[in-house]
Amino acid sequence: MESNDLANASNTHHSDARKIRYHRALRVFAKDRLALVAVVWLFLVILISIAAPIIAPFDPLRGFDSLRLAPPLTEGHLLGTDGQGRDVLSRIIWGGRCSLFSCFLPALMALPVALMLGLLAGYFGRWVDQVIMRGLDIMFAFPMVLLAIAIAGALGPGLWTVIIAIGVVLVPYITRVVYNVTQTLKEEEFVEAARAYGANDIEIVVFELLPNVMPSLVVFVTTILGRIIIVAAGLSFFGLGVGPPTPDWGLMINENRGFLGQAPGASIFPGLMVVLVSLSFNFIGDGLRDVLDPYRQE
Repeated sequence: MESNDLANASNTHHSDARKIRYHRALRVFAKDRLALVAVVWLFLVILISIAAPIIAPFDPLRGFDSLRLAPPLTEGHLLGTDGQGRDVLSRIIWGGRCSLFSCFLPALMALPVALMLGLLAGYFGRWVDQVIMRGLDIMFAFPMVLLAIAIAGALGPGLWTVIIAIGVVLVPYITRVVYNVTQTLKEEEFVEAARAYGANDIEIVVFELLPNVMPSLVVFVTTILGRIIIVAAGLSFFGLGVGPPTPDWGLMINENRGFLGQAPGASIFPGLMVVLVSLSFNFIGDGLRDVLDPYRQE
């Protein structure tokens, strides 16, 4: 009976401690106004992109021959039209689907691979470290954008080409973060305690190291998403992403760059979306870093 009471008291204590940490984290994040604005903005962009069939005023593929290169605030076309008379606002709303999809999915594909490689190399060291990290150093020799272009060029244009190319390029960057954090954590007392209680290497990696690696990983991935959407837009700009007439922010910039003199908004507005979404990820990443910093939660 007493043991049950002690167990219940311990569970209550841990639950209260989690609530306190949660409220402290919210207070720290709430102090970062830029991060809050970025969260709201990004949520709206995602929501509007999902609801594109309902919200978009026109079919993004429909052109109005009599309204080619119409300026912003033209009646019925808030952001004007492009070189083929298609509504720019509608194409931006629909283009968010491809652009955000090619931003989030590569990170989700790269995460499990990078986690496994980083944890194995960081924990076991020796020849495992040498084989994994020296192999990834070869990929580090090439800039992210150039390596993504090379992979996409080999695979041929298409949305999945962008996703695969960026996913492959992300693996060494995420692995390096996991590797560095794992090397630091494996010397901590909680790992030694787990080993003393009889935990094997797999149990230590999965139940001790993995949960403690995740906070740093979340911050890094959130920040690097800002770079991913720029790289994805760049691949579409160079004709390696989705093909016309599919709406995509990078493709819109490329399609209308020849009309900058007559209708600059057709290129500027989708480019502005790429910049704002990229900055939003960076601001959110900075806010999460402050939340996960114990010194900022005092």
